[in-house]
Amino acid sequence: MGITETVFHFLVRDDLGGARLAPAGMFDLVEAPIPAGWLFALGSGIRASGRDLWTDPVVATWGYRELVEDPEHFSALMDEDPCAVAVFAREISVAEASGA
Repeated sequence: MGITETVFHFLVRDDLGGARLAPAGMFDLVEAPIPAGWLFALGSGIRASGRDLWTDPVVATWGYRELVEDPEHFSALMDEDPCAVAVFAREISVAEASGA
């Protein structure tokens, strides 16, 4: 999950198994716990007290470790880099196994 500027979005698996962003407004939202092991990070230039040095449209990200901690992972995933796709597939498998 993430917030970029004014959009709340989800990273989802598309019909072909690829990773795609989808605005949260496309879904019926339900209350659910954050999966175990997920992390949270504010985007670069964002501080708890407000914006500072605004250089990146990413406001906040929740998700698996690589998505949150590796600044190159998301771009690699969108470019369908095999290593990034394998990490995404692993995380989908973990989520499905846990019933998420």
